[in-house]
Amino acid sequence: MEKRCARRLVRANVLLTAGRVLLALRGLREGVACVEQALDEYQQALDEVLARIEPSTDSAGIGPADPSAGPRDLERAGPSAGASDLERKCADPSAGASDLERAEDSVRSSSKCAEDPNRRFRRRVEEALSEEDWLMLDSCRARIDATVETCRNLGYRAGRGSDGAWRVRFGL
Repeated sequence: MEKRCARRLVRANVLLTAGRVLLALRGLREGVACVEQALDEYQQALDEVLARIEPSTDSAGIGPADPSAGPRDLERAGPSAGASDLERKCADPSAGASDLERAEDSVRSSSKCAEDPNRRFRRRVEEALSEEDWLMLDSCRARIDATVETCRNLGYRAGRGSDGAWRVRFGL
């Protein structure tokens, strides 16, 4: 898959170079078509890399597959899910310093400790993608942004259509 993404990027670079030259000459449909195709190639390479990340949820059912998850989901997970253990220990005036330290340690080490869903998703992404994948993502995003900016500078508008394909039109 990495070779396919790399080939896509090479093809997109060639198309983009030709498209920029043709766009600079104004009015050439071939230039618009080349730039649109290059943007589609970059987008497909980006999508292929992103497809390697499986949107799975954790045992509490909170994760990218459930974007509506919120504080109530953490409450349903019960007192072992986070700070409530620590709060109970702190509320008890007879608790000594060692009790508080033990409670803090147990909360920190608990696998069910309440964690930000975005942080969990970010960690899964970091684990799923290699350094080469990250470079590919950054490269594709940067090239798409630069191409859209170049189109704008030449008097064209670039954006994705309702079908997800890139479109380049003259006029801002």
